[in-house]
Amino acid sequence: MLFRSRLVESARGMRVHDICGAFKRTLVLSVEGEAVSYTHTVDQLASLTGQLSQVAFGKKHMVALTRSGDVFTLGDGSLGQLGHGSTEASSEPQLVKALQGRSIAQVCCGETHCLALSASGDVYTWGQGVDGQLGLGEGSVALVPRYVRALHGSPVKMIAAGGAHSADRKSVV
Repeated sequence: MLFRSRLVESARGMRVHDICGAFKRTLVLSVEGEAVSYTHTVDQLASLTGQLSQVAFGKKHMVALTRSGDVFTLGDGSLGQLGHGSTEASSEPQLVKALQGRSIAQVCCGETHCLALSASGDVYTWGQGVDGQLGLGEGSVALVPRYVRALHGSPVKMIAAGGAHSADRKSVV
């Protein structure tokens, strides 16, 4: 099967800030902080319109970063991937309180886990960690964001996640 790229006419002229795609979803964030999806509805993010800086998708959850550095999650929380201290789902964005005041600069998701990178280079992870993807040296679930001590003293510049793994790029001095 041959796939061809195509121009999404409805996005023509849009001032794009970021593009996010994963798990059969694609979303574009405008410079004005509005989320526009071309594959599913994003009505759940309406309360954050004008504030969004980044959005990432897990298999059944989302994480959203605002321009002020606050992190919100929603969707399935059965493996702690929402970071609210429980395994409950949320249909509306909820603030991840454990990250408040940490000046978060980037977020990303794996299938059932999340990562957050602070402006100072600290990494926080939460969700399912049975394959070691949280970097916490355990094979368990973290219901709230936890600081990745293994990276202490070596500021991280960028984070990424796949289905059951995570990666970081260190600052080069």
